[in-house]
Amino acid sequence: MPSSHADRVARWSTEDRVSEGPRAEVLAAGMLPWRRVPGGLEVMVIHRPRYDDWSWPKGKLDPGETLPECAVRELREEVGLELRPGIPLCVTAYEVPGKRGARQSKEVWYWAAEVDGQRALPDGDEVDEVRWIGPDEARRLLTNDSDREPLDLLLRAASRGRLRTVPLLVLRHAKAKPRSSWSRAEQERPLAATG
Repeated sequence: MPSSHADRVARWSTEDRVSEGPRAEVLAAGMLPWRRVPGGLEVMVIHRPRYDDWSWPKGKLDPGETLPECAVRELREEVGLELRPGIPLCVTAYEVPGKRGARQSKEVWYWAAEVDGQRALPDGDEVDEVRWIGPDEARRLLTNDSDREPLDLLLRAASRGRLRTVPLLVLRHAKAKPRSSWSRAEQERPLAATG
């Protein structure tokens, strides 16, 4: 994998999965938009006319972009939703055609994304239709088998009450060795005895 991708995601883990970081030649990110309605949980699927398929909002990484930034941008561009990534779901991996007929490895990194009060509108170019549907209908409608894995993980998290997220801020206040007497990396500067 090109070293320029190594810092995009250091590692992530869910209850039963760990990823050390991106390894593919082509990196993409996306989100599974979800909402609670009186009948239960709904997810939003998109129709992409270029491929004539039903999928999740996702797309390739732009230069200098992190995977979460990519997922946020793609959702905004394709369906006009401004959402933050929720829980990480999975990384799907497969091969795609590359230059001169060679195959390239591709990874798509997925997050859940709760939608509350926003209306999704297809961009009319990459996406020509969006549908809010129940999970069973989504499973039948999704074109690619690899798109079912993130759905399964979203449903597992929902059944365990772990789908909704809340922000958590951690602050550190301490007294460290003075900067003027420390010549190494800042993150290695030791705390003082009073710290």
